[in-house]
Order: sequence, then C-alpha cells, then structure tokens
Amino acid sequence: MPLKHLLDNKFEFMYQTKQSISDINNLPYWEFEEYIERLNKKNEEKEKQQKKQNEEYKKMQSSGGIGNFNPKSFMNKFK
Repeated sequence: MPLKHLLDNKFEFMYQTKQSISDINNLPYWEFEEYIERLNKKNEEKEKQQKKQNEEYKKMQSSGGIGNFNPKSFMNKFK
C-alpha cells in the first residue's frame, strides 16, 4: 500500500500525543511532517538516554555493587 508510511506516522502520532484523527487530518501536511520529524528526534534522544542509563547501571552492578557480594566468604571467617 503506497500510503502505508503515512498511516504508520499518523497512528504513531495519535498514539504518542493522544490526538484524535480529526485533529491530525486538519493539520496541513507540511506541519504534520514537521511534528513527525520532531517526535522522531525526541524518541531517538530518549532512547539514547535510556541506553546510557542502562550502561551506567550495568557498570555500577559489575564494579563493587551487591552483585559481587558472596555471603559464603564471610561465613568461612566465623568457623
């Protein structure tokens, strides 16, 4: 379907912004496209930020966090 991308964009825009289809259909096409570009940019930035936070979290866990805690090593000292 040739208009599949346009429909995908409209659906995603409605989903993320909670706008009705009539509101979107009343926008001039150029304005709608500008909103889509901004929404895509915002989503990319959000995804980068989440990846960065996940990497920092993994680093914290692997470097001295509770992930390295071994209760058996402490129990051996008390025997």
